[in-house]
Amino acid sequence: MKICAWGNDSGSKNWRLLNPFKYLRRKGIQAYVSDKGINEEEAVWADINIVQSVTDKDGIALLYRLQQEYGKKIVVECDDWVDLNEDSPFKKEHEKYDARRTITRTMEVADMVTTTTKYLADKLRQYNDNVVVLPNYIDLSEWKLALPNESKQIRIGWTGSITHVEDMKLVVEPIRRICKEFKNVQLVMVGDPRVTELFKGMPVEGQNGVPPDVWPTKLRSLRLDIGLAPLQDNVFNRCKSNIKWIEYSIMGIPGVFSPIVYTDETNHSVHFDGTYGQVAENSEQWYRCIKNYIICENLRRDIASRARGCIISGYTLKTNIKKWTKVYKSLTK
Repeated sequence: MKICAWGNDSGSKNWRLLNPFKYLRRKGIQAYVSDKGINEEEAVWADINIVQSVTDKDGIALLYRLQQEYGKKIVVECDDWVDLNEDSPFKKEHEKYDARRTITRTMEVADMVTTTTKYLADKLRQYNDNVVVLPNYIDLSEWKLALPNESKQIRIGWTGSITHVEDMKLVVEPIRRICKEFKNVQLVMVGDPRVTELFKGMPVEGQNGVPPDVWPTKLRSLRLDIGLAPLQDNVFNRCKSNIKWIEYSIMGIPGVFSPIVYTDETNHSVHFDGTYGQVAENSEQWYRCIKNYIICENLRRDIASRARGCIISGYTLKTNIKKWTKVYKSLTK
């Protein structure tokens, strides 16, 4: 079986294509991510053509012609909600380039759509009946424990993209309370500088993001004691997956999370009841959860240890790559 994929420039390319394909090749499957635009030479070579960033209309037309003439299979890999009329930070940009129409039309002609969660899969079935959930799993070879924080400060961190500025507004007031109460707190915000601006007047350290391939090293270097992952409750965010929890947990960083992604069956029924993390639904709960971590080092250590163990035992590509193998082989029978 031969697979060629065309990815986007975000971290999802690593999570959804580059890293799984590394393990597929170990299973004897020829699976590669192209470093060129969609082209006939690679598309003809492959039995299955996977597209992640669906903006090249001519390229999609080529894949469709090869599908019709030679039976080449098309798979759309989607890890975000594509109905950009709802809640998307990219709405204006995508409407400008008519991206939604290209994405949804490609899904309609695809042989399969793969995605990250059950919730998102249910939303995408309006475009294609054959939507398959391939959850996010981690390549352990790329991730190590976070470097220890040897200072006297408690380092509370957030890492994210431009899609999460509004989400971070959920924690501004509880963190303001924390900073007034605890003088040994250091905030660490990595990514969009607009997030750092939200915490102006507080002890905040703003850092730029880095390319996805060096992100594990960057996160490790932050020496975080506590990780934050707030999400406003809307359709766009409900379609998100549990990557933030996976990243924090494999690094040994205990986290506080909004419940919309981290408490239901879309992410394998992981329970954040103080076992693998803490969940906060409102400002008071965010304050209490962060405070609990600050005043209790044992709580931080215990949750971090259990969460990391959970990742190693159930969320690695090494033990779950058979799911990818089974899904792709089903297209070539």
